[in-house]
Amino acid sequence: AEAASLLQGVLTGKPSPEDPGRIAVARITYLYKAEDYATVASEADQCLEEQRYPQHRVQFLYLAWTAFRRQGQREKAGMLADAFLASYPTHSLAADILYAKAMEALAQADYRQAQALLETTKREFPESRLGKRVDDLLVRLAPLVADSRRREEAAP
Repeated sequence: AEAASLLQGVLTGKPSPEDPGRIAVARITYLYKAEDYATVASEADQCLEEQRYPQHRVQFLYLAWTAFRRQGQREKAGMLADAFLASYPTHSLAADILYAKAMEALAQADYRQAQALLETTKREFPESRLGKRVDDLLVRLAPLVADSRRREEAAP
């Protein structure tokens, strides 16, 4: 419906002042859905660097972050995730980023960091679609965190 509305403005020659930014977000979103992650990463990153459409910065940050992650560019994705969380810590999409960071911590066997990130996700975003997964992971992580602490305390 939003795309149809945007196209109507283009066809009638009466676009609203916000249409160029909304069109850019829609285009990049469609490219993401088409799994053209290289183009998404490039175009979203370019919009961010050039500070185009500042009212849509949150969408560009998120789209760029997901695209760079999909391409395995962890360093760039990490910088974008940090920028997103610094600028929009209460935005609902921040839950996805915190969850992804928790999964990265788990992959590195950093159980305490994963637990902290999951607890933050649960506390800050109790209505998130990730709620059940977060709860399940916290239950499964508890013994691993306890074991990690015991080993640290026992180490000379």
